[in-house]
Amino acid sequence: MINPEVDFSFNMAKVPELPLVYRGVWKIPGGLSYFAGHFPGNPILPAVGLQDGSLEAVKRILKAQSLPSDLEFHSLRSAKFTQSITSGDEVELTATETLVQSPQGQSSRWRVEWKLLPERKVAADLIFEVRSRSQVSHQ
Repeated sequence: MINPEVDFSFNMAKVPELPLVYRGVWKIPGGLSYFAGHFPGNPILPAVGLQDGSLEAVKRILKAQSLPSDLEFHSLRSAKFTQSITSGDEVELTATETLVQSPQGQSSRWRVEWKLLPERKVAADLIFEVRSRSQVSHQ
């Protein structure tokens, strides 16, 4: 069973010199539930795992700031996958928040880059908007 809170064993920390930017490092475990069936003998982290991991990174950032973290994807603006991420890889996640103004008010747009270490080659780049589940239920 996939459980992002358990599967993703990384923490995100504020980058002091860059406002609204956070980073974390994660060594991809071999037993990650996202690898089941994707692909036997050659496990590759699927797009849904990258999406879930990106959302989990944002949740942890907000939770550390005592902000609401009951989030779900609202819209995926862009997703680029340029390198495979597999068991044993070490990745650096960089999450950047941009505040977006719309007729409904201000919201947050997040960009999460996944870079393979030590080369720091971009493996995935996702840009998405989130909203809290409580916001959704009140609409």
